[in-house]
Amino acid sequence: MLDFGLNVQPDTFEFVDTYCTAPNSLVVAYALAVATSGKAIRIVMAGFDGYGADDPRSQEMQQLFKHYQTATGALSITAITPTRYDLHTESVYAL
Repeated sequence: MLDFGLNVQPDTFEFVDTYCTAPNSLVVAYALAVATSGKAIRIVMAGFDGYGADDPRSQEMQQLFKHYQTATGALSITAITPTRYDLHTESVYAL
């Protein structure tokens, strides 16, 4: 069991050994923070195809990825399936 705390503060990502600060309480924000705090080498994402362009959740997710990618200590993110988000994409076979 891992007791890993979450603070929510708009427009903020911070990574500490036992807790994180994320811009919202979405599971993906928490997962990114846990992986980063846990000293992962990189993040590979599958199944994040995204919402339609007119869905407000699409902008929320894009902002989340933008905040993460500019945070101190952020890891590189690679999508291995097609995505609408502004993420580096590679074929799973290229890994």
